[in-house]
Parts: sequence; C-alpha cells; structure tokens
Amino acid sequence: MTDLIRPFELFDRLKFVLGLRALAAFLEENPGVPITRGTRDLMFFTNSDDCEFCQRAEIDRIAALLDVTPEDGTAEGGHYTATKCFGPLAYKAVFIPGKCRCASKTGRAA
Repeated sequence: MTDLIRPFELFDRLKFVLGLRALAAFLEENPGVPITRGTRDLMFFTNSDDCEFCQRAEIDRIAALLDVTPEDGTAEGGHYTATKCFGPLAYKAVFIPGKCRCASKTGRAA
C-alpha cells in the first residue's frame, strides 16, 4: 500500500527519523546520561477535525502498517488505539472519541 505523502511531510519525517537516530547515538556514546525506566510511548493522535469514522479508519490503516490489531476501549469511555512495541519503546496511534474529549473538558465521565 502506497500513501501519498506531501514533500513537506517527507522532510518533517526525515528530520524526525534523523533526530531519533542522533538521540540513540548520543545515549549510546554517553552512558552517564540518565534515561527513564519502563515503557515509553511515541504517540500519534488523529486529526480531531476529521469525522470520527475517518479517525477510526486512520487507526485501522496505521494498525495494518504496524501489523497489529487495534484496541477498542471506547465502550468503557477510553480510546481506539494501535500500538507496536520496540523493546521498552512503543509507537502508539490514538483516536480519542468526541465524547471523551467533551467529558475531559467538563470533568465528568462520558
């Protein structure tokens, strides 16, 4: 599956990947620099301007690219996510339903 990526997105992506590699090299070369323990997430959030169906579809698309099954916590007031772990690091794509966003703004459960 080939998705169209705009040139500025390719450049942003390249800068991001190069930054990750530079960080990994720096941490490897400087063992005295502390790091956190446990799993850490690199999170991608869907565009809340898109319809909820489209946002769920985006998580499904990302899940397919990651070769994982999406997790649906929306029935319990949670999120719709796709997560792939790389050792203690994880890439996590997240869709937050509107009812969750509204509940968090008012301080009430949905």
